[in-house]
Amino acid sequence: MTPQREAMHMIAPPPVTSRNDLADAALDAINRAQAVIEFGLDGRILHANQNFLDALGYELHEVVGQPHAMFCEP
Repeated sequence: MTPQREAMHMIAPPPVTSRNDLADAALDAINRAQAVIEFGLDGRILHANQNFLDALGYELHEVVGQPHAMFCEP
């Protein structure tokens, strides 16, 4: 590395983006753009984002812990 390049890195280090940062950014983008609901292995609702709740007219406390069947027609 040349002395000029070393000095440049001392003034402004290159941005470091970890895989976790990239994954977090991708999940944030999905949550802003899509209605998302998360289920446990038993089919019960673990979480729903605000887009999902707004689309269906629920509050989070009304859906967490409920079975997925609450969104299925009989």
